Amino acid sequence: MWAESWNQVRTGGLRTVLQILGVFQVALVLGINDSGFGIVLPFFRNTHGVSEGLASLVYIMSSAGFVISSFLQGWFADRLGVVGAVCYGIASTMAAYCLLASPTPFGVALPTFILLGFSLCFIDNGINTVSLLFPAPLSTVVLNYTHAFFGVGGLIGPPVVTSILIAGGCNVGQGEAGTPGDSCPPDVSYLHTWRAAYIVWIGIGTYIGLFVAGAYLTPWGRKKLADSESGRTEGSGSATSVTLLDDHVPAAESVETKGASDVQSDAIPLEDAEPVETAKSKESSDSPASQVLVELSSSQKYLSAIRKRHVWVGTVFLFVYVGCEVSIGQWIFTFLSAYRPAPLSTLGPLVSLFWSGLVISRILFVPLTHRLGQYRSPYLYMVMSLIGIALVWAFNSIPVNGLGLLLAGLGQGPLFPTAIAVVADEITNHKLDHLMSASLALVVAGGNVGGAFVPWVVGLLAQSAGVWTIAPICLALNVAMAVCWVGMR
Repeated sequence: MWAESWNQVRTGGLRTVLQILGVFQVALVLGINDSGFGIVLPFFRNTHGVSEGLASLVYIMSSAGFVISSFLQGWFADRLGVVGAVCYGIASTMAAYCLLASPTPFGVALPTFILLGFSLCFIDNGINTVSLLFPAPLSTVVLNYTHAFFGVGGLIGPPVVTSILIAGGCNVGQGEAGTPGDSCPPDVSYLHTWRAAYIVWIGIGTYIGLFVAGAYLTPWGRKKLADSESGRTEGSGSATSVTLLDDHVPAAESVETKGASDVQSDAIPLEDAEPVETAKSKESSDSPASQVLVELSSSQKYLSAIRKRHVWVGTVFLFVYVGCEVSIGQWIFTFLSAYRPAPLSTLGPLVSLFWSGLVISRILFVPLTHRLGQYRSPYLYMVMSLIGIALVWAFNSIPVNGLGLLLAGLGQGPLFPTAIAVVADEITNHKLDHLMSASLALVVAGGNVGGAFVPWVVGLLAQSAGVWTIAPICLALNVAMAVCWVGMR
């Protein structure tokens, strides 16, 4: 697979290389955003003088923006193309960063996360779609490495934020009381506060946005993208279901009865469809035995998909998994700063070990997953994560805590792509390819909601019962993941 993928890159030339690099760099921004805020969070809370529970509302705001954006994805993609929508997402993300970098009050900063979630949804969905544009098996390799570069971004975020805060003389709370005192001197320079991190993100994001626009949307890049799309369509025997450029693609006026190899993904046999009073259909006069096809609306596809066991079990699993991953990445620094007697210069990079584990496992554990199987291997990974979190909770030792975070990252890393692969395989095995897009959208949406709701609950519990609850909650989430995975068989 690797040799064939490399040959496809060489055949595609410089344009293919630049387009792949563009996807990787966009994933980098997503990772930086997620991991960097884990260090920013306690200082953000201290600056605005709010509790953990109130500060954790940023996750709800971000999720609300993500949900709103998900309903508008098709509208934007039809008009801008998928790549254009990604560029729009990057631009609006930079706008949100500008607001967060400004000395705005909490009443302005909190709803800014709605805009941030709204924008990141375009980026997240877009790069996954564009990754699959490349011909197989290169598309699989690009998708895997895209998720790996998300982890690389996770590595970059904490050290950069930590360096900025250390330069300003900021420090973290320590001691047995378990009450984080993360703060900066009152006379600290603006460029040495947590807000300065967003200035850095603005610079990185602007460069990446220009890079992607140049690689895909210039006449030079558009030609290559159109050629790739055409080749993929011809090879698959069906029309592509997404608009990758901003060229107008007229909708089909009617759905006709066709041979099996010519059926588009949006058309399914009548007996598998929901009743549609307004759907247009007709039978082929020269094929009386053929089936009448009905075009399903988006809402009907979602309703059909959610009835499939692997879809809703996968949705629940990713709800718990992403909630656990985000909770570790966002709240573990707060836990460490409250209970581990170490300076900021030590605790900040320590969090990067978790993201290091994500990167390493998503690249190196692919053969192990293949050897053990997609159903059995996640149990091993969840045990690794469970042990890692237990080490962080039980031992007041920086080296042991670092080992625990690395182990937790190694265990968490392969779970998301493996879950997506299992759901996709089950859909294909049951000959439900017409529900593939809707099914995966539901599963990923479950993860996004979990990534907002679970950290919010963790924040509420940390406020009411104490910061010490963060680690045991993450342990419980790992157990819940294992229970959910049983239902995937």
